[in-house]
Amino acid sequence: MAHLDKTEISKITFSSKDKIKGLSLPEKVSRELAYLCGVFMGDGSIYNRISKKEHVLKCVGNPKDEQAFYFKIIGPYFRKVFGFLPSLRYYDSNTTFGFSVYSKALFDFLTKIIGLPSGKKYSLLKIPFIFKKDKLLVINVLRGLFDTDGCITFKKNTRKHPTIL
Repeated sequence: MAHLDKTEISKITFSSKDKIKGLSLPEKVSRELAYLCGVFMGDGSIYNRISKKEHVLKCVGNPKDEQAFYFKIIGPYFRKVFGFLPSLRYYDSNTTFGFSVYSKALFDFLTKIIGLPSGKKYSLLKIPFIFKKDKLLVINVLRGLFDTDGCITFKKNTRKHPTIL
């Protein structure tokens, strides 16, 4: 797997809360990192609340059918890649389930090093360049995106031809 730029990573400042959480930033690009970036591209949001000086990374899904997905896949991948397990719980008046992490270091890593967009993402979404060097990494980005936002449907009168959305 490709190495990330250690010089750029070393410029990222960890807060005392980041250190308490056990946050670590990967030095190598991995399948799990690519997958998590796909998850953020799908059900995630990365944004900065300037007035509160908060950097928020939130990822939530349907609480009825995605809790196991968060506990069995996203949580363990997050721990493996970033060194800690975010608190998995209900959000948005119990209408969503997932995690929310406040961390400028993680925000800077994902936006400046990896290249994920912050704020309104949809017109800016693209597979980050760092993953395009390896077909398996691209597949894992797409897998994370599809696992959170994808679906397969069979339209009326075309049951033999599925539509992937």
